[in-house]
Amino acid sequence: MQAIDKFVDYVLNLSKKKYAEFVLYFVSFIESIFFPIPPDVLLAPVSTSNKVLWKKYAFYTTLFSVLGGMVGYLLGYYFYEEIIGWNIFNSEKIYKAKIFFNQNDIAMIFLAGFTPLPYKIFTLTAGFFEINLLIFILTSFVSRGLRFFIVSFIFSRYGILIARNFKKYFEIFGLILIIIFLLYVYL
Repeated sequence: MQAIDKFVDYVLNLSKKKYAEFVLYFVSFIESIFFPIPPDVLLAPVSTSNKVLWKKYAFYTTLFSVLGGMVGYLLGYYFYEEIIGWNIFNSEKIYKAKIFFNQNDIAMIFLAGFTPLPYKIFTLTAGFFEINLLIFILTSFVSRGLRFFIVSFIFSRYGILIARNFKKYFEIFGLILIIIFLLYVYL
């Protein structure tokens, strides 16, 4: 718990720095490719620190996240086998996964962009499975935008005090969306 408390204190202190906005956008970009910490962690306190600019923070967080997602897509498109080493799976399983992903491309990308699922995995996979790039970009903008505008609005309005409850309920909401999607696919 001490490590988590220290991290929270660090993020709260960072959110008050002049360069916090740029760190937020950088994290938004790299999180879509490889970085393990989602930008929400910094977006929330930055939006709390300067409530008037919450829309700006949400917009640019979305923009840089989608730009990073496009880089992830291109990496998947050109280098997925080298990065992940898909050669450990047989080609029939890859083919089945590609068909499933392509048949559900909008839903898969939306879920990855909006829920706690790791968006970076889906950016690489979308490129590897050659999902239509325009569909990928538009769906990413909508899903990431919804997520970041909701986070930024809530924290600009109600403050950092709701962080623990918000995270808990956001994850529950994300899991409900995943369950609904799975029911849709398999029923």
